[in-house]
Amino acid sequence: MIKSISYIKKDHIKIRGLLEKINSLLNENKINHLNVIKELESLRNIWDKHEHGEEEVLYFFKQYVQKPFPSSAMFIEQHQQFKGHWKVLQDAIKSGDLSKLEVALDTDGKMFVQKLKEHIAAEDKFFDGFVVKRE
Repeated sequence: MIKSISYIKKDHIKIRGLLEKINSLLNENKINHLNVIKELESLRNIWDKHEHGEEEVLYFFKQYVQKPFPSSAMFIEQHQQFKGHWKVLQDAIKSGDLSKLEVALDTDGKMFVQKLKEHIAAEDKFFDGFVVKRE
């Protein structure tokens, strides 16, 4: 369990770095779409594995720990929102339509980055307060 929490926190560091990079790219005067797409792909690769690790931790907290994981609702609802933003971004990328991509990046891209930053901050705050006693 400690190992899972440690991995999640390490992933959070990587994800925050990518989110900052994506956010910076999205706020440039002239957006380099290929760079944004590349960074989104890097984020997706980390996120898929990360989400699986969080599912294991959520299961552990539901079964064995009195202190609930930030909440099942947060996990399920926010992760579904993230998937919705991902779908919009992926559809725009696949369309090949630059104007559609720009709109998706400006709306879903920016919302996704902000929501994910807040989500990670809440999880980190929770894990920082969790002390594991070793016997």
